[in-house]
Amino acid sequence: LGADPVTYQATIHACLSCGRASAAHDIMREMLENDIPIRSMMWTWLLEAYIAKSDELRAVEVAKKMGELCILPKRSNVLHMKREINHLGGLQSLSRTLDKWEKDTRPDAWID
Repeated sequence: LGADPVTYQATIHACLSCGRASAAHDIMREMLENDIPIRSMMWTWLLEAYIAKSDELRAVEVAKKMGELCILPKRSNVLHMKREINHLGGLQSLSRTLDKWEKDTRPDAWID
């Protein structure tokens, strides 16, 4: 894709918009390998996409990476993801991570 972060981010957004979370995830891995910055919101959108697909394995993988990178989503996103998990059922290990994030965030604590 080239080294332009905007091109990468636009491609990630397009992948997520058409339900191709794994393709977006692959692009984000490539960006990490090449030290190309990734907006915090992209991580949140990827996590939300895996939650919507009930893909606990990938969702937990993304959540762990976000933790390693010290990325916390906005509280409103955390609450939305928790509602989605409750609606879908399952995803219990991710639910515990979101509970911790909810305690660690404030409405104004997130900056992208």
